[in-house]
Amino acid sequence: MLRTIILSISALILCQNLLSAQYWSKRYDFQQGNENATQIIPMADGLLVHVSGLCDQNKRICGGLIKLDFDGNLMWKSIYLDTLDTNTLGPAAIIGDTIFLNVSYFYVDSLYFSILAYDLQGNYLSRRDYGFPSTKNWARNISANEKRIYVVYQYRDLTTLKYRGRLRAYDRKWAFLWEREFPGAHNNCSISHVTAMPDGGAALAYTGVESFDRRAVVVRYDEDGNVLWTSAFPKAYEADFVRIEPYPDGSLAGIWNIDTFVLGYSFSPQMAFKMDATGQIEWAKFEITKYLQHYYHVFVAKNGDIIISGKDDNSSVALPIGTVMAGYVRRLRPDGELLWERRVMDFSQGDHKNYLYSGAELDNGDLVFAGEIADSLPDDPYPYNVWVVRLDSMGCFAPNCGTEQILTSTQNAPGVQEDEKPFIAFPSPFNAYIIVGSKLGKPLPAGRYQIAVFDLLGKIVMDERQIDPQQVTELDTSAWPSGTYFIQVRLDGAVFQYLKVVKS
Repeated sequence: MLRTIILSISALILCQNLLSAQYWSKRYDFQQGNENATQIIPMADGLLVHVSGLCDQNKRICGGLIKLDFDGNLMWKSIYLDTLDTNTLGPAAIIGDTIFLNVSYFYVDSLYFSILAYDLQGNYLSRRDYGFPSTKNWARNISANEKRIYVVYQYRDLTTLKYRGRLRAYDRKWAFLWEREFPGAHNNCSISHVTAMPDGGAALAYTGVESFDRRAVVVRYDEDGNVLWTSAFPKAYEADFVRIEPYPDGSLAGIWNIDTFVLGYSFSPQMAFKMDATGQIEWAKFEITKYLQHYYHVFVAKNGDIIISGKDDNSSVALPIGTVMAGYVRRLRPDGELLWERRVMDFSQGDHKNYLYSGAELDNGDLVFAGEIADSLPDDPYPYNVWVVRLDSMGCFAPNCGTEQILTSTQNAPGVQEDEKPFIAFPSPFNAYIIVGSKLGKPLPAGRYQIAVFDLLGKIVMDERQIDPQQVTELDTSAWPSGTYFIQVRLDGAVFQYLKVVKS
C-alpha cells in the first residue's frame, strides 16, 4: 500500500553505514575532470595510488599520485597537469625511498619518454629523459628487483609504420646497461608489460600483431639481456593485452584479455594461465561470456593463489539505469581452480559503472583494489572518479558475502555529501512502514520524481512509481522480509539519489 501524508519534515540526517570500519569503499574527486586510478601499491604506512585522466575540464591529459592511509583517508596528492601520457595500467614503481613514474609527453610536434622521480611524500625530485622522439610513443611500466630496473616502451616505426617495443635495463643506481627490441615475427605489438624476476632477469609480455593474427607472447630474459625462452599462445582475432606476475620459483601467473565478434554478438573470452619457469604452459582456462567482462590485473597472493580484477556486466542486478558494470574480483588456486568470485557495485550516487584496474594484498591478507566509478548525477559534467576499495581475504565487506555485493561508499563526490542529499527515509531500522521525503530547506530541481525499491541482490521489491517531492510518501513494508533495501529516487528518468534502509 502506498499513501501520501502532508506534513513538514525537520532536517533529519540518517546515519547509514553498510561497511565496517576495517573494510570500505571510497571515491575521490579531485575536480580536474574525468579521473581514474590505474595502480595501487601497498606501502609500510598506507597505499600509493596512481591517478590518470583528463584535467582542466577534460582539455588535457594529466596524472599523478595520491597516498591513502589504510582506512582510505587521503594523506597527500601530487597531481601533475601537463600533456603527459602515462601508461593506462601501472606506470609507477617504488625503488628504495623514491617513487618513479614512466611517462611519455608531447613537446612541439613529437612525443618523448621520461622517468619522473618523487619522494615518499609526493614531492617532485627529478626527470630523466630516454629513448627518442616519434609521432606515436607509449611509455609502459617500470619493474625492479635487487639487481636491475626495467623500463618498457613502445613507438611507431616511421619506415614500416608498425608498432615496435623495446625493453631497457638499468642497474640500481640508474646507470644504463642494455636495450632490446621485442623479438620474433610478432613484434608489431599491442600493449606490453615487464616484470622483474627474482633471479635478476625479467619477463616481458605483449600481444604481437600480424594482420588478423594476434598472439600473447611472453619472453624471458636474464639480467644481461639474453633471451632464455619465448612462449606464445595461439592466434586470436581481436586479442588485447596480456599481463604476468611471478612466483618465487620463477613460474608465472597471467591473464590474456580477448574480444571476439561472432555474427554480430560480442564475446569476451578472458584467459587465466600459469607457466612454469621454462615457459611451458601448466594450464590455461577461459572464462567465456557474451557480456563485457574484462580482466585488467593479476597478482599472486602470499599463499600462491592467483587474484584477478577487472569489470563485469554479467550480474543479476537489474537497475533501470542502463548497463550495470560491476567491479570484478576472482580468486584461483595455483592449479587454476576457482575459489570464489565477487561483483562489487557501489550505487551511492546512482553509480552504474564500476571498474577495478589494479589490486594488491596487504600483510594481513586483506585485499585492496583501485579503479574508477561513474555516477549518473544530472548536474555532474565529469562523472568518472577515482575508486578504491578494501576487502577481506575472501573478497568481502562483511563475513559470508555472496557473489553480488552492493554497497554505499563512505566518501562521495564533492557537492553530494550525506548531509547535502535532499531526500531522507525514516525510521531505519523500520518494521511495518517507512516514510520517504525531502529535507526541510533543501532546494529541489523541478521535474518528475519517481521511486523504486531494490533488495541487497538488486531484485525489484517495489516497482517504480511517481511521488510528489514536496510531500512525504509512506510505504507499506509489512510484507517485506528483514534485510537491507535501497530506495532509488529518479528525476526525469535519471537516477538522482539512493537511500539505504534496513528492516529489522
